[in-house]
Amino acid sequence: MTQLSPADVGMVVKDAGFSGSSAQQMTAIALAESGGRTDAVSKTGDYGLFQINLASHPDVTQACALDPVCAASKAFAISKQGTDFGPWTTFQQGVYQQFMAQASQGLSALLAAPPIKPSDFQFVSQPYGPSALEGFHTGIDLVTADKTPVYAITDGVVHQDLNWTVPGHPVGWAGVLSPDSSPSWSVIYGHLSQFAVPDGTHVSAGQLIGYSGGAVGEQGAGFSTGPHLHFEIDKPGGTSVDPTAFVTGLLGGHGVAAPWGGGPPTVASSSALGGSGAGGGSSSSSSDGGLLSGITDTLKNIALGGFLVLLALLIIGVGLFALFKSSEGAVEGGAV
Repeated sequence: MTQLSPADVGMVVKDAGFSGSSAQQMTAIALAESGGRTDAVSKTGDYGLFQINLASHPDVTQACALDPVCAASKAFAISKQGTDFGPWTTFQQGVYQQFMAQASQGLSALLAAPPIKPSDFQFVSQPYGPSALEGFHTGIDLVTADKTPVYAITDGVVHQDLNWTVPGHPVGWAGVLSPDSSPSWSVIYGHLSQFAVPDGTHVSAGQLIGYSGGAVGEQGAGFSTGPHLHFEIDKPGGTSVDPTAFVTGLLGGHGVAAPWGGGPPTVASSSALGGSGAGGGSSSSSSDGGLLSGITDTLKNIALGGFLVLLALLIIGVGLFALFKSSEGAVEGGAV
């Protein structure tokens, strides 16, 4: 049995196209219908997380109904793009209302928008972790063109930090987002060249909050060697968490469970949730590859290449040794 949390249900619901109040209602309906179980089957032929009746919806296969991502897309169509929930009994009877609070909490624990558009992202110039430049890099540097639009990843209040800098270097600017669902956490957008909203503005996920910077000598660049966005997530007290998995999911077009929701980041994709679309199947992967897949693949290729070189050298060595021994035997035989 696969049991999804309200946040997980909310992710597949939002990825399917539901938004606003319709996302909350569909999440609550799914929790009321199946309890969050992706393998739920009723005696009347209702299947999966959304308890889709296969007889009433012949275009939905059993495999699709049992896959949360595929089923969510079908639920979006059945509900007429989130405008009609009449087909679900728990909606008709009002039972879903008992799950609206859980649905709201689950959705509030989601990061819903990437810090920059995926099309604007180029590569990671400096990952999170130990750094030769500053000892420890508390965020991840996303290389993008100067003055690229930067967006709120979740609902919250934006503050302007006009003294975000490293001692001995030019003063830098940063946008600091305090999430509605956990205001004691901070999402930091470093090296901004311009702010799009006044200090203290409440913003919604996906709303423009500023423009990237980082060009040497540019206003707000601070300690930087070129245009990029420094993206960081800090716990209460200022300790950072590795934001790589969160950024990977968001740039991949998925909702991601926020770190302040507790537990590791969960990406709403078929592979992350145990399915692989209408065809079924399973996978233990929790993302679509993302930012680090290229690095991983490169290391694997290097290791494989090194192994093949060593193997080739070993074969050549064995061959030369055998040839030497054969020649030695031939000389000894001719001397007799």
